[in-house]
Amino acid sequence: MKKLLLATLVTSAIAPAVAKPYAQVDAGIYQFNTDGKDEAMQVESNASRFGYKAEVEVGPTTSAIGQAEFGLELDGDTTQLKHRNVFVGLKDSTYGTVKVGHQDSYVKLAQGKVDFFNDQAGEEADIKRVFDGESRLLNAFMYESPGYKGVNVNVMLQQGEDTSTTTDREELGDGISASVTYNNEDMGLYVALAMDKDVSKDSLNTPASLEDTTRLVASYTLPVGVVLNGMYQMTEPSQTTTNKESKGYLVGVGYKATDEVFIKAQYQNNDITETSQADKSTNQFGFGVDYAWTDKVKSGLIYTTREDTSNKKHDIIGVSTQMKF
Repeated sequence: MKKLLLATLVTSAIAPAVAKPYAQVDAGIYQFNTDGKDEAMQVESNASRFGYKAEVEVGPTTSAIGQAEFGLELDGDTTQLKHRNVFVGLKDSTYGTVKVGHQDSYVKLAQGKVDFFNDQAGEEADIKRVFDGESRLLNAFMYESPGYKGVNVNVMLQQGEDTSTTTDREELGDGISASVTYNNEDMGLYVALAMDKDVSKDSLNTPASLEDTTRLVASYTLPVGVVLNGMYQMTEPSQTTTNKESKGYLVGVGYKATDEVFIKAQYQNNDITETSQADKSTNQFGFGVDYAWTDKVKSGLIYTTREDTSNKKHDIIGVSTQMKF
């Protein structure tokens, strides 16, 4: 707690008038069940975070931008702050934005709002329990194009910063994450195509941890308040000597029953094939109801069930509340 207070005070002291503080606090209480056996009832923090965003005009069409965002555990399981999206850069209305820092990959960002259970149940209901590609990349240099008729192009270059002969990851763009997105709010349509190449999943320069991922995302909101979501992706190790591949898909349906009530259901499947190994499959289904008290506060009830590659079944039921400010 002392470290948290100190970080907040220091950040506040150095933040100029142009900096905007923000936070999202989200927590709930959940019953976890594995293979029919109840585990301890748990309070979980759902990716709560706080930070500052800043923008300063440095020219007629150019601004300097910065963000410092940190994660915290509302349940008190740890008082250590977690590095989230932290960067500095320049934004130009004509030429686009360049940034340097630590940020979600463009494959991860491509999901938009498609995952109805994003971060829920201490992230145990998140799509990352089934899909790869949910990465936040270190040592990143980024470019984001200005929007043109709803189309944006984004490219991220990850530096390995390793001169050893065993990895040879010392060049610009040892790993690449890129996406093309199209967003038309009037039509209620969002589409994205994203890819990772030689991107680090766990250890920055461990060859076995590098992956290639391709992700296709689509979301369509009908005038009657029905939301249809879909995602398809393929992931394989960057090492060509490893014959392993995973293919997965997601389908989701949501319905805005009233201004306050949103009902949602989602199904995921991911199949893994590997030479000399039995095929593996993971499935996850979720159902939930959200109630919006205001545009900044909502509560939700969820039930999810997941059967993993070892045929273990994981069930979760719980309620949570989220507040943004």
